[in-house]
Amino acid sequence: KESGNTPKVVVSYHLTRNAMVYANAAKGYRPGATGAGVPASICAADLAAIDRSAASTGSYEPDTLWDYELGEKVTSQPLGLSVDSDVYYMKWNDLQQLLLLPICGFDFNGNFGSAVSKGAELQVRYAISRALLVSVSGSFTQAQLASTVTGAQGVAGDPLENVPKWTGSLAVDYQRPIHPGLNGFAHLDMSTSSRQYNNFVPTSIYYDTGGYTLANARVGINAGNWQ
Repeated sequence: KESGNTPKVVVSYHLTRNAMVYANAAKGYRPGATGAGVPASICAADLAAIDRSAASTGSYEPDTLWDYELGEKVTSQPLGLSVDSDVYYMKWNDLQQLLLLPICGFDFNGNFGSAVSKGAELQVRYAISRALLVSVSGSFTQAQLASTVTGAQGVAGDPLENVPKWTGSLAVDYQRPIHPGLNGFAHLDMSTSSRQYNNFVPTSIYYDTGGYTLANARVGINAGNWQ
């Protein structure tokens, strides 16, 4: 039987009624599991290449993550402004990965090293007027393998899968009365993401996905519960 714990500590301090700073530390836990493993007779060459025994492929240990964060939240009702920002550092230990054995074609889950993710986030909301609201957000993330073991996919320093380095978004909302009981509205939003990596094999045709930007717009009328 397996057990784990996920403690979390949060400390906050109000500088003023509208300004707060905080710090938190939290642990994440993902249980291990057992499985059938791979057959020793068929996968002997693969297992020798990564210095593993067939018996060791039948189970894997839990992996854990510690997340440390510092941030602030500031609001100003007269200006219609709010600003939230934070910086964080995450350490991921005993990373669970799926490993494919190339000769025999079998795969198994194991613990293959550690990873680190650090970055910053910012979100700003500004009500320019009662009719017009603008929201902007952005983030920077550097997520990399910190260490690996024999047979693991990737090497220390490789970026983690599916984690873009930069993301950002912009949203604009506008509304105004056009008739008693009727309000017109318009919404525009845009999001952008930098290049991200899908696996640890540079020669793979699926190795990465290019950056992209998406935009949406809509206009309409609100009439009570109808839109």
